[in-house]
Amino acid sequence: MSTFKVVVVGGSIAGLTLANILERYSINYVVLEKHPTIAPQLGASVGTLPHGARILDQLGIFSRVDEISMPVDESEALGPDAVVLGKTEPFGDLMEDLLGYRMRFLDRQQLLQALYGGLKDKSKIHTNSECVKIEELDEGVRVTLKDGSIIQGDILVGADGVHSRMRNEIWRIAESERADYPVSELSRSIQCQYKCMFGISKRPEGVPDNKSFKCYHRGRSYLTSSGKDGKFYWFAFVKNPDLTIHTSIPRYTTQDEEDLAAEIADDPLFLDITFKDLYNSRMGSVLVPLEEFVLKRCFYKRAILIGDSFHKMNPLLGQGGNSAIESAGFLADLLKGVLDKTPHPDDDTLQRIFLEFQEERCPRTTGLMEATKKVQQMEILENPILEFLQLKVTTQLGGEHLGPMLAAASNSAHTLKYLPKKFRRGAVSLDEEVKANPHDRPAIATALAIPFILAATKFGWQAVLPIYFAFHIYFSGSRSFYHPSPRTINPLAAKALP
Repeated sequence: MSTFKVVVVGGSIAGLTLANILERYSINYVVLEKHPTIAPQLGASVGTLPHGARILDQLGIFSRVDEISMPVDESEALGPDAVVLGKTEPFGDLMEDLLGYRMRFLDRQQLLQALYGGLKDKSKIHTNSECVKIEELDEGVRVTLKDGSIIQGDILVGADGVHSRMRNEIWRIAESERADYPVSELSRSIQCQYKCMFGISKRPEGVPDNKSFKCYHRGRSYLTSSGKDGKFYWFAFVKNPDLTIHTSIPRYTTQDEEDLAAEIADDPLFLDITFKDLYNSRMGSVLVPLEEFVLKRCFYKRAILIGDSFHKMNPLLGQGGNSAIESAGFLADLLKGVLDKTPHPDDDTLQRIFLEFQEERCPRTTGLMEATKKVQQMEILENPILEFLQLKVTTQLGGEHLGPMLAAASNSAHTLKYLPKKFRRGAVSLDEEVKANPHDRPAIATALAIPFILAATKFGWQAVLPIYFAFHIYFSGSRSFYHPSPRTINPLAAKALP
């Protein structure tokens, strides 16, 4: 075990994933969690996606997750009148064939317990240890706990969630020492346009295993999915009247939750079930604001942020928890790469790897956040155009059209560099294993076509043709437009090969 010590603040998904990797890398660490238990039941669920599952598999934890979670094999989309718009019955098979793993749902508490259970030395996890102040960031870190005790280490990793105390402490110190550190700009980037009520209920009669439903209403949408042991996970996404920023973002009470539940009680969802039916059978629920941000600066001196304290996104596509796992893995790999060369890296070396972490994770998490925003706007039927596209176009596309988007998001992810690549594989290769890595088409290539489209509308080409070109250019701008060709072939064809 190295003498270099990592102080991890927060027993979150990001914090406990990092702890597991550091333990396997023989890097000394301590985790400080403010709650009395490491995995409190908050009524929340989490979905694992292939890029998160791969790292969990490398850690030997995914087999446990597999046992206690429910896969999503089928998905139905329903409109405001609860009429079925489309089905993706081979959804689970498609994901597994292409990417090696199915999407799986479980309690957030269960995932935390699985991560905690994966640790051999649990003495390094300290509960009832609320960090209130960072005392030092030069030559090392010193953190003061609520009980007055002091914890020292070489670096600090803030994994204490969206309302991060460590983020505020980093900003406080940075602002006092450097006039050019953009605290005001960073704080303004923390924005909220939606709120979400999520919960766990008893599964309604007639809902089978492995089934997920998406329900679209004007101004709100619902995501639900079957769970193990008769559980049913649900999310109600509601657009707020106004965009709020940082300290103006509301914190909701139980009364706020009950008022919203009454407001949307009669929304039809599926199988003659309304939201009221789910809410009245709930085992736990909570109403929260949905902050969305990726900080352009995630570190200062010897302190760095990971997980929701650094990048927070709408949970609609399940990217938050999986991105937290991925960020923990990437940071741990950077640390091991340095510590293998020198047991006590200097400030310049640590700044270099922190900057590499920031420059790698910012664009990836920003892309995932923006993609989720677009999907959310579609699913709440934000305007007549998006309503038409969502109800008449996208829901009519078969499951095979999801493959390119899933592959582009998942297979560009990070896997652990210093542990065996013992994870399941699908037909699509990982980006890190492809010699000629594809990239997004440059924005200028798209921009050059716009004058021609404008000219077409001005000089009388048929009206549909310019619109077609516009949609073609918009959707062909990302790598997902070109997936899976030439990266892979139809999974059924692949299975037929010797």
